[in-house]
Amino acid sequence: MTALTTFLDTYWWLIPLAMMGLCFLTMKKGSICCGLWEGHRSDGSALDILDRRFASGKIGGSEYEEKILTMGLRNRG
Repeated sequence: MTALTTFLDTYWWLIPLAMMGLCFLTMKKGSICCGLWEGHRSDGSALDILDRRFASGKIGGSEYEEKILTMGLRNRG
């Protein structure tokens, strides 16, 4: 018997275990797109996100107004 055959006869169960571990790690890394581990994350409604972007200065007043009109919302007082 060769050394490889002896190893596989004794430790054959490590191969599927290693494959399952690799799949587990791959799924965990892809959790953002798959939502398997962290679930669905919501950062708020579209209007909340738009308000935060406007407040932080990422978008200007005219773009803010344009997006509110695009979303079909009126100006909030």
